[in-house]
Amino acid sequence: MNTAEALREIKQSFRLYMNGPAAQSMRQKGLNYKLIWGVSLTDLKEIAKEYAPNAELAQALFQEPIRECKILSILLMPIKDLQEHTAEVWMNQIETQELAEIFVLHLLQHEPYANMLVWRWMESNRPLTLLCSFNLVGRLFTQDVLPTEAQCESFIHAAQQALLTNDISLQHTVANAILSLYEADEKFAETMRRHFPQIVEW
Repeated sequence: MNTAEALREIKQSFRLYMNGPAAQSMRQKGLNYKLIWGVSLTDLKEIAKEYAPNAELAQALFQEPIRECKILSILLMPIKDLQEHTAEVWMNQIETQELAEIFVLHLLQHEPYANMLVWRWMESNRPLTLLCSFNLVGRLFTQDVLPTEAQCESFIHAAQQALLTNDISLQHTVANAILSLYEADEKFAETMRRHFPQIVEW
């Protein structure tokens, strides 16, 4: 089966799993896709199991303006084949928190360049990129990928600024990242306690 055939088969399979009320709810919450089938993440993972990880198919899926295709593109992209440039391009085109979180969970946290990418993204003015950076850095902290002194200062500054916004999702993600660093290392625990007592002592 070539890429075009696999893409067509995948898109046809969504009809078997479609959930009208879920799709309507997603649209009402502002998910901005041309088409939403309302397929659950659990079902999408089952669909993904039917195909071998394939970078070409993943790229083709990502180009589709369909929620389920975007998610499957991440699930089917081999970790070793996601180049840093492609990660940047995808991040710039991701428009939902759901997809950003799946991107971090299934791909980015496993990439060897993640610790370089995350600090660039933390300087972004784009809300979703910023949210993704804090989600990613929190996961890196739990993997004992700890910041340098300069990176820690950048993290503190970016976190302080993010906590001043009205973005509840961003605030929650930042708080989780702060707690991850607080719990990862005694030296950083004291730094986090000093700068973010309202979070670590909550």
